[in-house]
Amino acid sequence: MLFPYKFVEHNICRLNDWIEFLFTEVWCNADEEYSLDLLNGCPDLKKVAEEEAWKEDPSMKPNDYITGPISVIYDLFKTELDGKQRKTLRKKFIKSRNLEKVLFHSKYYDVLENTYIESLSPILAKNLYDFYTNLFDNVLNLTVIKDRNGTLKNHYDAFVKINTAGICPFCGINTIRSYEMAGHEAYDHFLPKEKYATYSINFKNLVPTCHDCNSIHKLRKSPIFDFKVGQNLRAFYPYSQNALDVDIICNVNIKNYKDYGHRHLTINFKGKSRFEQDKINTWTNIYNTETRYKDHLTNESKGKYWLVQMLDELEKQTDRDKEIARLVKNYDRNKFKGDNLLKVPFLKACRTEGLF
Repeated sequence: MLFPYKFVEHNICRLNDWIEFLFTEVWCNADEEYSLDLLNGCPDLKKVAEEEAWKEDPSMKPNDYITGPISVIYDLFKTELDGKQRKTLRKKFIKSRNLEKVLFHSKYYDVLENTYIESLSPILAKNLYDFYTNLFDNVLNLTVIKDRNGTLKNHYDAFVKINTAGICPFCGINTIRSYEMAGHEAYDHFLPKEKYATYSINFKNLVPTCHDCNSIHKLRKSPIFDFKVGQNLRAFYPYSQNALDVDIICNVNIKNYKDYGHRHLTINFKGKSRFEQDKINTWTNIYNTETRYKDHLTNESKGKYWLVQMLDELEKQTDRDKEIARLVKNYDRNKFKGDNLLKVPFLKACRTEGLF
């Protein structure tokens, strides 16, 4: 990740607060008969459950994503888990909410995986998975929720008015559409809901992401665990308050500036410490960053055109030196504006190689 997002407080985030109350104060304390009065500690959630209660009648057709599942899961907590298990799960759930510490694998702050709940009760895990994934896929779009908390588009518009870079922080090359446009970018579940369902509606785990990053490269990969080799990974926290510092170092072995390919380029990503380097390695692997950057630099309208500009449009070496100095100055001001991110390291490498 090249730079962090600023987290935006919005009414839509309240749904996650309501569900956290439900998990910690209702389900994990399940020891009596269920009734809607158990939701008295969260009046907004109780009102929503009451308004949606009519859907419990199967003759009414519409799917019940709230009231029925809440009571079913409550009964499963009561029958499938004993008091000690519920208490342990509650503690684990609370600790797992600190996403920044979870991503850094801080002691006592473990991620809550679907498999952990499955180890306690497969039927409970299945019902929780269905409930949580429906929160994002369906509940956010219910009128009863939108009337209270607004829509995902409302949140997105507020989000991009504060996060104004205009590019995807996971690749730095694709734009993020503005609030003036219809629709919105996809919200990636940074911790994929397929493996970590309880983060499904946590907006600190939801990050607007360009189509390529979300739907082509990251997909359902976990940024904190490599399931293929069974190894923990360190990841950037998308809403960190600390600036990220990634140096992109490019080397070239180009003989013909109009005809070169990926094999003629090497790109390295350097952090300021071993821990930062671990995060960078996770980021570049998940988003296939090196290959995508090479593709950018071998594109006729990008990298190859930048070289044409330097060699064909600027005939004098003094003019080329001035242009490089101007680009470096712009890069130092803001490496994420225009084509600075890749153009400057690439052209500097070309100059070092002796292309101009």
